[in-house]
Amino acid sequence: MSVLFVVLLALALGLPVLLMLLLRPWRGDGASLGALGALLPLASLPALGLALLPAQHLQLHWLLLDTRLQTGGLANAMLLLIGIAWTLSGWFASARITEAPRRFACFWLACLFGIVLAVLAADLATFYFGYVVMSLAAYGLVVHDGSDQARRAGRVYLVMTILAEGAVLAGLLLLAADYGMVPLDRLWMAQPLQGTASPLVAWLLLAGFGVKMGVAGLHLWLPVAHPVAPVPASAILSGVIVKAGMFGLVRLLPAEAFPAGATAALVGLGLFTAFFGVAMGLGQQRLKTVLAYSTVSQMGLLFAAAILALAAPDRSLMLPMLGLLVLHHGLNKAALFVAAGHVPLRGRWALGLMLLPALALVALPLSSGALAKQGLKLAFEQAGLGAAFGWLLGLGSAATALLLWRALNLARTGTQAPARIHPSLPLLVAAGILVPWLWAVHAGLAQWPDLGKWGDGLWPVLLAAALAWAWLRLTRTRPGWGRSIPEGDLLVAVEAALRGARAWVQRHWPNPRQPQWPAVAPALERLVIDWERRLGSVAAAGLALMSLLLLVWLGWGR
Repeated sequence: MSVLFVVLLALALGLPVLLMLLLRPWRGDGASLGALGALLPLASLPALGLALLPAQHLQLHWLLLDTRLQTGGLANAMLLLIGIAWTLSGWFASARITEAPRRFACFWLACLFGIVLAVLAADLATFYFGYVVMSLAAYGLVVHDGSDQARRAGRVYLVMTILAEGAVLAGLLLLAADYGMVPLDRLWMAQPLQGTASPLVAWLLLAGFGVKMGVAGLHLWLPVAHPVAPVPASAILSGVIVKAGMFGLVRLLPAEAFPAGATAALVGLGLFTAFFGVAMGLGQQRLKTVLAYSTVSQMGLLFAAAILALAAPDRSLMLPMLGLLVLHHGLNKAALFVAAGHVPLRGRWALGLMLLPALALVALPLSSGALAKQGLKLAFEQAGLGAAFGWLLGLGSAATALLLWRALNLARTGTQAPARIHPSLPLLVAAGILVPWLWAVHAGLAQWPDLGKWGDGLWPVLLAAALAWAWLRLTRTRPGWGRSIPEGDLLVAVEAALRGARAWVQRHWPNPRQPQWPAVAPALERLVIDWERRLGSVAAAGLALMSLLLLVWLGWGR
């Protein structure tokens, strides 16, 4: 363990907390961040430094439940993504967020602290603490502008997040009961203490992390949160935070708890999510909503890849490929959302900055998407799922091209003057082009382009172009075919059902009898006043201080 690793680790976790304390939003929200605005994008740079170091670990016996922090493997890919996407999006935020910037910055920094801690965690308790901080802090980013739409999206996000956190917590408690406090890097190959691992663990973690990833049926928060969140928040929600679900699934789910024979069905769910996201996104009228459904579609592919990694005999062999997928999708999707903050896009330069990450997500030859697609095909072949899944990947690329063509059309519309291109956008686009290739070269996944196989990457684009032409002809002759799908799709039906249930209850019980609770407030008030008087004495304060020092000494002595 090097000194540089300890310093970067302290900065990666301590700098966001220090900046939150310096911002002091509880003393009023000024018109700008002032000098601290320059520090906002720098808070995530230590994570980038950790990603560039060799794998190392640190164990703190005196903190929490024997806290372990570790880098290497898939964690390095996540740290690399955080260091680049969070830094450049933070630079954009410091220049463009003018409404309640201090409050935004505090939620931004809290979310950064949470995800960095979750990625570095090598034990169950530390991971869950960081994961919860990240998830709850993201609520503040969703509801930032305070509009009715933002509050509705915040309610949906918070309800789904709390249910998902409950499922994850229950799964972690069962894991601790079945396996003990085994380090996370050995959890997937550990043997359960009781002889058999509970299959309930797998379903709880799949459901909990599936909400974060936006798997079909659990995706309802994504298409309503992105349109109302500020552009930088959407960039890190879609580019980085949704990856935390995949990261947690791969790190925490033991092989013994994975449902036997469920691989093909779960991979099929991931591929269905890929096409479902496109089908819902094509009927949307707002650019950020279309990009949100694109995230649902792409996360379906990452979910399928995570399932293949869980089912693999040696999960560690799949981690470099998963890291490539994380960097490819995360950087390019963050670039697309930052580009959405510059609409309307006019001119070749502006359109090109949105077109390049879009073509990468379509898996055009020579792009990072082509590398990721080749890795997924290889994973399907190794899992023995047949060539049909390879064709489905090609059709998925065609569907993604069609959806991003819709996004490009929406990005060109608008009557306001085009915004000046912020430097963070071209840097994000360049990172999306170069960083996945550098990762692939380092991991041994890069291959020299085979000109004979370029057709595998071109036919989905040509198919999408033909479908787009047919769609335009159809909507011109039959305008009804172009009607929109409501944002949230299934959420609209859920909300209608809840309103119907509420109306039914009110109709049958118009005047429900209110329960009479015992008056405990006066007694609690007297108790608090009494304890305040007791604890205010010097003797009690000294006893409390001595007890605290004794606990610290005992913890240190472990």
